[in-house]
Amino acid sequence: MALTALLLVLAQVRSLRNEAAREKGFAVVLTADTGGVLVPCETSRNELGGLPRRAGLMEGLRKRGPVLVLDAGGAPSGLLPYELTAFEYILRAEMLTGIAAHNLGAPEVGLGAGVLRQMAHDLKVPFVSANVRIVGGKLFGQRSLVTDLAGYTLGITGVTAPPPSGPGEGLRVDDPRQALMEVLPELRRRSDVIIVLAYLESASLKLLASQLPEADLVLGGPTGKPLPPSRQGRKVIASGAAQGRSATVLHVKPPETRGRRVSWTGSFQELVEGMRESEPVLEIVRDFQRELKWRNFPPDKTPFAPRLGPDLPDGFFATGLDRCVTCHPAAAQTWLKSRHAEATAALGDVGFSRDPYCLQCHTTCYGFPGGFGQPSQAGPRNDVGCESCHGPSEAHANHPGTPTAWTAREACAACHDEENSPGFSYESWFKRIAH
Repeated sequence: MALTALLLVLAQVRSLRNEAAREKGFAVVLTADTGGVLVPCETSRNELGGLPRRAGLMEGLRKRGPVLVLDAGGAPSGLLPYELTAFEYILRAEMLTGIAAHNLGAPEVGLGAGVLRQMAHDLKVPFVSANVRIVGGKLFGQRSLVTDLAGYTLGITGVTAPPPSGPGEGLRVDDPRQALMEVLPELRRRSDVIIVLAYLESASLKLLASQLPEADLVLGGPTGKPLPPSRQGRKVIASGAAQGRSATVLHVKPPETRGRRVSWTGSFQELVEGMRESEPVLEIVRDFQRELKWRNFPPDKTPFAPRLGPDLPDGFFATGLDRCVTCHPAAAQTWLKSRHAEATAALGDVGFSRDPYCLQCHTTCYGFPGGFGQPSQAGPRNDVGCESCHGPSEAHANHPGTPTAWTAREACAACHDEENSPGFSYESWFKRIAH
């Protein structure tokens, strides 16, 4: 009898603690579609995103209460050595921020079972998926997970659409809705709140949400443009922005009476310049840059080199600034006074002089024949030279009547896109370097 009474008292104490914790509530932070980008272009005029800001946002929220960190998938960009290295450091940063679940999205599935198994083993990443399966066997990662936070028991699961080019080696993708129909009833019995992570485009995400009465939150990506939190009946749906440019923050509102489902308030948080940055995650970015320095990836080990066919025209070769100066001395003088002439040095100023993500736009003819090659090699292909805008021009240098490989209007917009140069206009910007 004494033991029974003690157990009853302990249960009552736990209940009171849970009720007190629930009064404070908690926050959910969703990210998605990081796409291999640890930080935005440091020389950009429109710096959105970055893992240090993402972690800084979470650190600020944790000062006010518990935080559940989730990722809907889409963290890697591919299988090339540079891409896998970036993915590893993205996962390192996620683990440092205390991520509760990382859904396997189509980009993750495209890596194949071997790569994912190695990442999960080395970094202890909490991969979750209800519909990614090892060929001929069991589900990859956790089908679902249950965690306690702020007096609530939270059930989390995830699904993805298959990659456009098909799953990577050793994996297959089951139907997302059918997979959820099998896992959600069990999660509802065990959980106060059901969270579904879904790597699906916008229309599919909304349709799936409408078919899941058990779910409280359906959080996803990639939807092109992010979906700010919105209600669909009693549930909330939202998705994150590409390349980690934003985070979705949701706050739980405790029910007024016992037994009712919780409600939520939410916001879409762009990660803008001037936001707090997490120093531990900044150090992970520095570690990544240090690894790039010794790995010294040439262009063909990155996704940024052009994919050229075998039948290139004669003279399609970057000849270098010295040949251009011979016939165009006045234009060369204009170039020397421009920021293009200091493009590679600008990367060194912010610590990214060996990062191919940056070098593709801060060097001449990155990855083209005769163009910029090894990051450790200083030389005439550093900086944004004539052939950055006009293309590999050996044919033109040898026979001046031959047109250059392409026009500047086409080339400029490749790097001066909306993200790096908002409001870019060729007509007005060319006046700065007119020659």
